Amino acid sequence: MAVDSLKLRESTLDVGKAGEVSKLRETYLLTVDADDTLLQIKEDAFASKPLMRQRHATAAMAAFVVDHISIDPTGYRSYRYVVDYTTMLDTYQSAAKPFTTLQRRTGTRRLAVWKMPTGGSPNYGLPTTGTVGWPPNTVATGTNVDIMGNPQNIDIWSHDLFVQVTIDVTMMQCLNGAVPFQLQNELTAYLLKRNSVAFLGYPIGKVVFLGWDEQLTNDPAMTINLRFKADDWFHLEQRILPRIDGGPYLTVATTWASKPIKQVDSAYWYQPYSRYGTIDFNLMAFYDQLLIPTPIQTVC
Repeated sequence: MAVDSLKLRESTLDVGKAGEVSKLRETYLLTVDADDTLLQIKEDAFASKPLMRQRHATAAMAAFVVDHISIDPTGYRSYRYVVDYTTMLDTYQSAAKPFTTLQRRTGTRRLAVWKMPTGGSPNYGLPTTGTVGWPPNTVATGTNVDIMGNPQNIDIWSHDLFVQVTIDVTMMQCLNGAVPFQLQNELTAYLLKRNSVAFLGYPIGKVVFLGWDEQLTNDPAMTINLRFKADDWFHLEQRILPRIDGGPYLTVATTWASKPIKQVDSAYWYQPYSRYGTIDFNLMAFYDQLLIPTPIQTVC
C-alpha cells in the first residue's frame, strides 16, 4: 500500500519571545489507495513527509525541527496528518545567533590585610587592573593594621555571574564546522583567566571565568551556563615574608590601646590568577540582550 496523496491544508505558527519555544504546526490531508493499519500508514506517510527531527524544508523556517507527528482517521481511507515543529531561537533572526540571559548574586570575600590601602574607588590604590608578578614583588602601600603580625580581616564585595547561552548546536556545526564537544576546547581556553577589557560593566581585571556546564534543553538547542566571579579588589590577596622560623618580620613599632606593639615590616600583593593571564570575555558569547535591552523604548 502507498500514500495516494498528501496535501497541506493548514499551517499555524506560535512565536515565543527569544529564548522560549516557538511552535509551527502543519496539517495535511492524507489519502491512501488501500485498507491498512495505522502503523503501516504511518510508515508510508514517513516515506513522503518529514521524519522526526528533520528540519523544515523551507530555508526561512529552517530553525524549526520536527518533534511530533500524529495521524488521525477522518473518513474512509483518509486521515489527518499533523506535523509539529519547534525551535527555541528567534525565528526572525539568524538561527546561528544564540540567546543570552544573566543572573547575578552578591556576596563577600573575607580577606586578611596587613596594609590597608588608602586610595579611593574604583582602584583604591591597588595595583593597576590587579596585575602583579610572581613571586610577589609589588609592595602593598597604606596603613599598617595588623597587631603583632596578626592581620585584620575585612570583607570585599564580590558578584557571582551566571550567563546562560542557548545555541543551536547543529547550526553551529553547519556554519563553523565545529561539533558540540569542541566547545570544551574553546571554553577551556578561558578558564581561570581575568578580563582583559571591560566586561558587562566591570573594569579590566575584576572578573574571572570559573567554568561552565552544558545541557541539551530542547533538541537540537543546547544551554551552556557560564560562571564568572567579579571582585572589587581584582581578586588580590596580601602576603607577608616570614622569618626562617615561620613568624612574621615585626619591625614597625607603634601602640594599640596605649600598649606598645609591633607590626609587620612589609606586605606584598598576590594575584592567584596571575599565571593564567587575561583574555577578552566578550568573544565568548553573544551579549547584545544584556547590553542593549530590546525592544527599544522610545517614549520615556
